[in-house]
Amino acid sequence: MWRTLQNICIQITGNIINLSNFHVNFEKSVHNAVLQIFPYCKITCCNFHLGQNWLRHIQQHKLLSSEYLNNDSEVGKWMKCFFGLSYLPPDEVSDGFCDLMSIAPSTTSSNISIFFDYILENYIASDSNFPPTLWACKPTNNPKTTNGAESYHKQYNSQFYTTHPHIHQVIDVIIEIQILEWKLIAITSPSVMFKHFLNEISLYIKL
Repeated sequence: MWRTLQNICIQITGNIINLSNFHVNFEKSVHNAVLQIFPYCKITCCNFHLGQNWLRHIQQHKLLSSEYLNNDSEVGKWMKCFFGLSYLPPDEVSDGFCDLMSIAPSTTSSNISIFFDYILENYIASDSNFPPTLWACKPTNNPKTTNGAESYHKQYNSQFYTTHPHIHQVIDVIIEIQILEWKLIAITSPSVMFKHFLNEISLYIKL
């Protein structure tokens, strides 16, 4: 797909697409596909899906889930602290993990090791599938989730009633969505020229 988009972009604009940052969830195959075409692109994983993955792992183990849901449980409170690791700089996550391990509640249950072993092996270790460089970042104004894009895709897909709609129908829907976005921008845009451009485009589409 990316090669096709590259070729189309070159044919139409003469420019080459060069992504510097790609926001995605925790699908390794997607990471590999992006890096194959854009080897210097920085992969940034969705913070929402990170928490979702960890919570699902907890829910797979009845005793862990019970502790997590119990607001009075020391083990539950301790597990919830791990979700704050994603707000540390990547090079501080390992130290943060060690700090959490040093205050682990005293318990005879082996289930607690199931949780921190999972975090360590999959998200902390340097040879893990998803090291901190993919998902950890100190708080910024940049989005940390892919929820916005997924919301757009849901709205877009809801416009069709068949699996393979006709190309003309697809184009009409894309144009309608784009005009709506332009109108939303025009509401807050002080540019008279932009609003004039929007009116011209809307008139052209109606014709």
